[in-house]
Amino acid sequence: AFVLLPQMQYEYNKQELISVKCGIEKQVSRSGFLSASYEKNFKSDIQNLELTFRYDFSFTQLAFTARQSNSKTTFTQSARGSLIYDRKSEYLHAGNRSSVGKGGITIMPFLDMNCNDIQDADEPMAYGLNIHISGGRIEHDLKDTIIRILDLEPYTSYYLEFDKNSFDNIAWQLKNRSMQITVDPNNFKLIKLPVHVYGEASGMVYLDA
Repeated sequence: AFVLLPQMQYEYNKQELISVKCGIEKQVSRSGFLSASYEKNFKSDIQNLELTFRYDFSFTQLAFTARQSNSKTTFTQSARGSLIYDRKSEYLHAGNRSSVGKGGITIMPFLDMNCNDIQDADEPMAYGLNIHISGGRIEHDLKDTIIRILDLEPYTSYYLEFDKNSFDNIAWQLKNRSMQITVDPNNFKLIKLPVHVYGEASGMVYLDA
């Protein structure tokens, strides 16, 4: 379970080796990673020895690094992550990945009782919708049935496919089975998805024999 990262720089015109570097990394716990690397630069006569411990929390990523460069020693601490806020759906999220420059999609399925494709005040949210998309990270909010797709590349058109059989009620039917959306950077694109409610007939048939 070790990851080995060898690197080499070679200048073709002068036919000489510039530098060599080798790093090794291992996961030491569920969210902890320990790595070490050694680098030798022949052109500037510099040797670097580095030891790093990284721990991934759900809201941030912390790292502690000790670096020996020739006779100089430095210690570095770093934290990485992003805060994501969507004003339209009042959503605030702290993550350990960098989301700067990326975009997202917010999908709000609702029961369109009068089939006018507009969510009226008395029309509730629809539970149980499943979606498929090639990219991003899907998060389901169990409190209000909102589906969010995070970490999408900006200015890219994504094809969304909705699962029509994911609802528990057979009378709930989707008007749109698929959709193509272009993502904007640093922004959530809100999609209100109408779910039409159709009538249902039930009864018994008797045959005299």
